[in-house]
Amino acid sequence: MDRAGRGALTLIHRRYPGVKSLTIYAGSGNNAGDGYIVAGHAKSRGYEVELLQIGRTEGLGDDAARALEFAKSQGVDIEPMTDALPRGDVLVDALLGTGARGEMREPFQRAIDHLNGSGRLVVAIDLPSGVNTDTGGLFTTSPVRADMTVTFIAPKLGLVTGPATDFVGELVVDRLEAPTELFATHADRGVLAIDGRDRASFVRPVNAHKGLFGRLVVVGGDHDMGGAVALTARAALSIGAGIVRVATRGEHRSTVLSQTPEAMVLAAEDDEALESVLTSSTTLALGPGLGRGDWGEALARRVLAHCVTEDKPIVVDADALNFIAAHEPAIPARTVLTPHPGEAARLLGTDNRSIQADRPAAALALAVRYAPAVVVLKGAGTLVAQGSEIIGVCRVGNPGLATPGSGDVLTGVVGGLLASGFEPSRAACLGVWMHADSGDRACKSQPTIVASDIVRHLVTAVR
Repeated sequence: MDRAGRGALTLIHRRYPGVKSLTIYAGSGNNAGDGYIVAGHAKSRGYEVELLQIGRTEGLGDDAARALEFAKSQGVDIEPMTDALPRGDVLVDALLGTGARGEMREPFQRAIDHLNGSGRLVVAIDLPSGVNTDTGGLFTTSPVRADMTVTFIAPKLGLVTGPATDFVGELVVDRLEAPTELFATHADRGVLAIDGRDRASFVRPVNAHKGLFGRLVVVGGDHDMGGAVALTARAALSIGAGIVRVATRGEHRSTVLSQTPEAMVLAAEDDEALESVLTSSTTLALGPGLGRGDWGEALARRVLAHCVTEDKPIVVDADALNFIAAHEPAIPARTVLTPHPGEAARLLGTDNRSIQADRPAAALALAVRYAPAVVVLKGAGTLVAQGSEIIGVCRVGNPGLATPGSGDVLTGVVGGLLASGFEPSRAACLGVWMHADSGDRACKSQPTIVASDIVRHLVTAVR
């Protein structure tokens, strides 16, 4: 507790060197103990300290009680919260810790509103009060909105996925001087932060030819949705798929070829041509612009059945996911499903709000239901799950990725990686990272991006 409090104060001092006054909002649990330590050490360093006590102190645990006595010994006075604005230039949220559960109760919601309404810099200790560090959901519609969150030992999954990410601000991890052996011993107990570590696999032999890197067929593009398959094909080619064909409405041939002349395009209505291209394929990407009409349903049924029979890898997105939710067909063994929360809700027979309230549980439920498929639950802090575990969380990316066609690009990236020989779990994790990293670099040069900007940066993601 002392290390946590000192570590938080050190970060405040480094990030805001001109600040000389702090207001600490302390609750009635161990998180308050961290706040008391901050208050005591800040006072001893010459800061002006205001300690606002929210809730009772009589029930404090032993460590938190000792921390409170330490703060008092340094000359810190406990004050009740009033309607007056806090005096500190930086506010420290030490209201609630990881043990908090259920809807927010008074006086804590009032304290959160008081803190958020101050207009001051906010540093949350361990977590912003009101967020669920296990699920990424919220205990209140108005949690603490932090400028910086100092968390300890390792990032909590709920701080890097779901609605909670809007309230964390900059996330800084303090390992509390814990021995390195701790992290080596328990590394397999956490969720891997996806970081593109498989990029080395893109190194190719000098005498390589396109046939070595797979034959991907992109299936989709109903009326008025030809752009979706064009984006998917461009993305797949950009990350190195060997041969890319597009099976779509005949009316979209010129649209796809004008955007992606490297692809081959066939009319999906031509049954003989479609059968030939499915037979020659090594990998499928199903769903972009597929639509929910009879045309799309017939294609989805045919492609999924082909992949089941021939044991081919496939990435499934968009309306192909809605087809699965509605008709529950057999799923190929080597499948990557890439639902956004709305599609995930339909696959699980629930609603979007329930998915976002507990994204880890939703990702696991999908992975169990469609095992052995790999599931990519898209959104802030995209999660990758397979079987009974979450195998990765993506900590890169930005809100600019929430743009039409972005999911079609991800489908192309994952499909291209599958075609190049990556196993589904590696293709999913690396594809998610490349997509998000490309979006980050696209946003560095312009305030908003479109899906084609993501594709444009995929080449440098490979590099």
